Order: sequence, then C-alpha cells, then structure tokens
Amino acid sequence: MKRSFPLSLALVSLGGTVAVMILCLAVLHTEPQIPLLLACLMATAVAMLRGCRLRDVGAGVIRSVKQSLQAIMILLLIGAVIGVWIAAGTVPAMVYYGLRLISPRLFPASAMLVCALISMVLGSWGTAGTVGLAFMGMAQTMGIPLPLAAGAVISGSYVGDKLSPLADTTNLAAAVAEVDVMDSIRNICRVAAPTFALCLLVYGALGLWGGSGGADATDQIREVGNTLARLFRMTPLNFLPLAVLLICMLCRLPAIPSLAAGLLSGAVYAAAAQRADLPELGRCVFTGFVSRSGSDLVDRLLTAGGVLSMLYTISIILLAMAFGGIMEQTGQMQVLTAPLLRRAGSFPALMILTTLSAVCTNVLLPDQYIAIALPGRMYAAAFDAKGFRRRDLAMAIGVGGALTSALVPWNTCGIFMSGILGVGTLGYLPFAFYNCGMVLAVAVYALLKRNKQ
Repeated sequence: MKRSFPLSLALVSLGGTVAVMILCLAVLHTEPQIPLLLACLMATAVAMLRGCRLRDVGAGVIRSVKQSLQAIMILLLIGAVIGVWIAAGTVPAMVYYGLRLISPRLFPASAMLVCALISMVLGSWGTAGTVGLAFMGMAQTMGIPLPLAAGAVISGSYVGDKLSPLADTTNLAAAVAEVDVMDSIRNICRVAAPTFALCLLVYGALGLWGGSGGADATDQIREVGNTLARLFRMTPLNFLPLAVLLICMLCRLPAIPSLAAGLLSGAVYAAAAQRADLPELGRCVFTGFVSRSGSDLVDRLLTAGGVLSMLYTISIILLAMAFGGIMEQTGQMQVLTAPLLRRAGSFPALMILTTLSAVCTNVLLPDQYIAIALPGRMYAAAFDAKGFRRRDLAMAIGVGGALTSALVPWNTCGIFMSGILGVGTLGYLPFAFYNCGMVLAVAVYALLKRNKQ
C-alpha cells in the first residue's frame, strides 16, 4: 500500500543509497550488487518506519521484477547467441573484415566505424576491451592523440548499446518502459542514425591531421587477421546467422523468436562450415566460447558468450528493479518526482527531464543499470498520464542512462573504460562525440516532435 511520504523522509532513502553506492563503488571497489542490496534494505526500513507492511513492500518487488523477466530471457538467449556465433565464425568475420576498413589517414572515423560494427554483437565493454584496446596501440604508433582515439573507440563501442537487440541495456530500457525491444530500436534509429553520420564526418575531419607512423599498427592488424583466418574458415557466408537475425527484425518478429532463429542458424552453420560438433556447441551455449589461439588479443576477443556470462548482469538488473519497485510501491518515488513533474507539462520538457534524470543518476548512483531502471520507473506514469508513447521513454532512459555512464569518472563504466584504454575519463570526454551528441539529439528530437503528439 502506498503511503503519503514527507519529502524529507523519502530523501533519506535516496541520500542513503547515494552514500552507500559511492562508498562501495568508488572507495571500497565492491561489486554493484552489494550497495544495491543495501539500498533495498534501507528503502524497506524507511517504508516500514512510515507504517508500510512488509507484505506490501514484497508485492512491489515482485511486480517490478516481473517486468524484467522478458529482458532476462532475452539476455540468456544473447549469451547463447554470442557463444555460438563465435564458433560459427560470425563474430570473427566481423573483426576480420572490419579491420580492413581501417584507414591510417582517417583513423578516428575508422576506429568508430569498426567498433560500432563489432559492438552490435559484443556490446560496449566487450568491444572496448578487445578491438578498442588494439586501436589504442595503433593510435600510439601512428601519432594520433590518445584522448581523440579513446573518444572514437568509446563512441563506436556504445553504438550497439542502443541499436542492437543483443545489447543488455537496450533490452533493459525496453523492459522498464514495457515496450517491444524491436520497436524501441526502430524508434531510436531516428535519432541515432543522423548522430552517427555526423560523428563520422567530425572524426574524419579531425583524423586528417594524423601522424605518419603506422607500420607497427599495420603489422598488428595483419597479425590479428592471420590468426583469425587460421582459426576459422573466413568467408562472407559467415554472416548468414547475422542476416537471419536482421531479416527477422525487418519482418517485425519479437526479440525472443528472432534471437532463437539467429541461435539455430548459427549452430547449423557452425556445424556445417566450421566443423563444430554438438558437445562443443553445447559448451558454447552454456559456458561460452573459449579461444586458445596463442594470441592474447585474439583470445580476449573470442573468449566470450554463454548463458553463464549473463548471470552477473541479470543479478544487477534484478536488484535495480527491486529497488525501484520498493520506492514506487511505498510512495517514495512519487514524492520525489512530484516537484519535478510540476515543471514538465510538455513533451520536450518531460523528455529532457527524463534524460537528465538518468544522467544525474549515473553521477549519484554510479551504475548504468540503475540509471536506466530508476528514472524509467519514476516517469512511466507521467508518460501515460500525458498520452506520450512509452517507446520515447525507452529512448530517454537508454540514452541518458547507458551512453553517459562512461563519461563519469566514478561510474562503473567510466572506471572500466579509463582503465582499459589508458586515458582518463575527463581526457576522452570532449572527444566522445556520439555519447555526448546523443543527449543533445534527444532534446532536438523532443523539440521537433512537440507538435506531433
């Protein structure tokens, strides 16, 4: 049962959560599940002090978690798809042919383009931690400024986080907004496509001043390509499983049957073209593909996937949704959002407020999953009350929550990206054009659409 909370008491839950998150993530360097669990306990304690029954709190948790069940099923399928697609040579082919797109004179644009292609399967962390790391080494040998190179890598790595049905944050944003993930992707393409094209042009212009060195980088690219060609039968036919998934998307099939088709076609192709046997494919589905090529970079790139690899992300999503459910069921979320919603009567104002709330959540509760789940729960009722489409809510929380997470130095994504790329967060932030540009693009989209609601 929802109680009438004073704002000061609701701020105790929020302020305590902020303090615990910062202490655990930025100081103690724990996993985000620990502060999230503590946040759930604090929000529950505050609610019970106000007179809420534990049974009602539990009902809020269950209702909120139920909304994420489809996303969880999709994530489990994604883990299986990635493992099988590596065995089928689909992911290696994306890297093999993608690296051929690199132009030393247009290095930043090439880095963004290749990382964008690979992120459609491996996601932002997987792309930056493998191919992105290689690009940083290439940039150093070419004389490309490292902050610029890191910005291009991060921009490309986060393209898949909004446009790929295999991305965890894409599925989470759709689940929180309660919309079909394919519909959400088609909607956000209206903003992402022109932003991506503009960023490519800007990176292309900046890359024209690039350094002249590049022999070492060319050798590194050739070594990776030769290793992949040795491990897999490399042919454009390796993209068949990806083509099946894209056809399903274009036919507007839901995410689960589309991913199942991609998984099945990948398994058949892996057995037929790459000589993978059934036990190996079973291991790829459950524990993921394990590469033993002898190349450290290739092994990091190709050791991925599997249902087990998704359990870490799923545990964070479950706890984030539980926290949002507690705050909503007990009335704490309503009292926190009421002062903001009074100033957000129009579609542009609500879109911008939702996006900025996700950005601020990345700063105060430094994890991208919380930055998607919490604002999504906060503003869903406002979108419904004003007759605005939930797919625009998914856009706002997805862009504000996922794309800005790598730009906050103490956020889990910012810590990972700066650590793996060797450039401080504030160093690459001015060059992460896609991440920053998407926030501005959402505001422009909202302003242009205000008369079409």
